[in-house]
Amino acid sequence: MLYAAAAQRAAVGWLFKTSTMLPKNHRLSKKEFALVINTSTGIHSLFFVLKHIPAPVFKFSPTAPKKIFKTAVSRNRTRRRIYAAVHEIARAKKVKPNLIALVVKKDIKDMDSQRLIRILQDLFVQAGLIK
Repeated sequence: MLYAAAAQRAAVGWLFKTSTMLPKNHRLSKKEFALVINTSTGIHSLFFVLKHIPAPVFKFSPTAPKKIFKTAVSRNRTRRRIYAAVHEIARAKKVKPNLIALVVKKDIKDMDSQRLIRILQDLFVQAGLIK
């Protein structure tokens, strides 16, 4: 029974390997996150608001608000999916060094991973973050 539930989640794409996460040194700290949110202007899309400021290194952090995602499980799942998508983008393209915060505006649980990568990549291009 337990294995069937795990297989079902894997088929939907909910499980992520830890290797798809960004390394800890590429994630924003609380102070950096507050700095980015409070000092930068945002670039809006249908699903996200991207805020960034120039920095000597690339650091990224998504946020999934409680207003949209009621349970911690759904917030964490959304953050892991976004981290995995940004990891793919950063691995495939040259991302300029910036401190980047991403705020989720709508639920993305039904969105497949390739579409999520495309949307985030378009947002990064619009912000001028991809070389």
